[in-house]
Amino acid sequence: MEFILNSRVEERYPFVSPDGQFLYYAASPTGIYNIYRKNLQTGQTELLTNVTGGALMPAVNVEGNLVYACYDSLGYHIYQLEQPKAIDPQLAVYQKNYLATIPEKNFDNSLPHDVQIHDYKQTFGKVHILPRLMLDYGTIKPGFYLVSDDILNKFSLIGGATVNKDMDYDLYGYFQMNIFKPSVFVEVFNTSANIGDTLSISRGGYALKYDRDVNFDLTEARVGMQYYFRSNIKFSLAGVWRRYNAKIYTKPTYDPYRQRWEEPFTFHYNYLKGYAVEFKAIADMIKMDVNKHIAPSGGRYISFFYSREMSDFLEDFVLSGLGVTEKYKNYTYNQFLVDWEEYFTNPFWHSHSFSVRVNAGYIDRKVDSFFDLYAGGLIGMKGYSYFSIEGRHKLILSLAYRFPVWRNIDKLLAHLYFDKLYMGFFFEYGDAWNYLDKRFSIANFKKDVGVELRLNTFSYSLFPTRFFVQAAYPLDEIQNYDGSRKRLINYPQQWRFYFGALYDFDLRERLQSVGHGLRRLF
Repeated sequence: MEFILNSRVEERYPFVSPDGQFLYYAASPTGIYNIYRKNLQTGQTELLTNVTGGALMPAVNVEGNLVYACYDSLGYHIYQLEQPKAIDPQLAVYQKNYLATIPEKNFDNSLPHDVQIHDYKQTFGKVHILPRLMLDYGTIKPGFYLVSDDILNKFSLIGGATVNKDMDYDLYGYFQMNIFKPSVFVEVFNTSANIGDTLSISRGGYALKYDRDVNFDLTEARVGMQYYFRSNIKFSLAGVWRRYNAKIYTKPTYDPYRQRWEEPFTFHYNYLKGYAVEFKAIADMIKMDVNKHIAPSGGRYISFFYSREMSDFLEDFVLSGLGVTEKYKNYTYNQFLVDWEEYFTNPFWHSHSFSVRVNAGYIDRKVDSFFDLYAGGLIGMKGYSYFSIEGRHKLILSLAYRFPVWRNIDKLLAHLYFDKLYMGFFFEYGDAWNYLDKRFSIANFKKDVGVELRLNTFSYSLFPTRFFVQAAYPLDEIQNYDGSRKRLINYPQQWRFYFGALYDFDLRERLQSVGHGLRRLF
């Protein structure tokens, strides 16, 4: 065996040129890492960079153009040198006589003869705690996430919790095992919400009003497997268990006619008991470039979701020998969801891009409105309330156009590195409907327009942290019948605003499950 590099200094990130003639690497003979090139035929070594922080991880294409990562006071950057030329090493001296400060490498790193070898045992690393803050229906909801991984990434664990002053809480847990292919996962969430309402009951010649505290408690568990076909296509199959409960506490009520107090009482019931089998396929074939997340300029994103839903939904209460019990109606149906978005580059301004998106859903038989598809809100038509457009069929067409406002911010504020700022405009056209009470008609489709700002940043030079602000205005004034309140709700034309700060700008996959739970809660 012959060493190609074996000096006293640190030599890292070797990269052989495509023609096999040169070895590129990072080394620190002057006290700062720079990129060097060694001719594998002549042995000549050349300095190619002279930075003040550190040049690392070189890579070269067939044309001989060099890219490398540079770390300085603002964090990491990626630079490119076209046909790099040799630099005089005397111009890159950071510390004189630096080699004299490096200790001799006289240690023995051979393997001892008496070493004991053991099979690997799953060992979780340290638990990371991440703070979380939500604004939920006008209340502040603080909480946290817990994250831990096995050393070899064979297991991963995520947990989370939030609670507000009204004792509304959210609990979440996710465990994934990557020992086999496909990988196996278990996901559980429990959410609880409290509301107050008033019930009026006629007592003949007068009505008595009862003040009540109502608690909704939703629990859902999902067990399944997922498989990555290549790196950008994912399949998942899961079984789902659901139990949605409610508790009504009726407060003491004074009856002025009988001149007495009625005792408080508490009533518990289950309003949904369900199971489902879900299949999901996601193909993330968006063009890979520096703007893939903030303004995709090519490729496509396709998501297909199918579920076989089997639910017993509360229809009424009946008297039996055990008292008041629930009467359920079964709803077994098939649900299909498709989300397809194509991305394009503006042929005249290459930094501008636009996209065309189709978002469709279908339920194959009549169901209670509780199970309807919704076409409003952040993941639908943003100019309309989430619950304002519903039905067993859904179709939304979207157009978006994005362009840079500030392409190279390159500023550091505390732990946040500011990268780029983009602006966009969008137009959405769609509807949700039921064939039984409203035939499909283009005339019924709604329209909205909006504007968006996207800010790309990184936390601690490592974690993507992406902010967005959206404002949308509906071009139609609509009405929708609220079955739970048994009245028609008018939705006026007014601006709606959205804000987000997450790891990605695209919230489709995450918020589909959130909206699914919301519609079951309210």
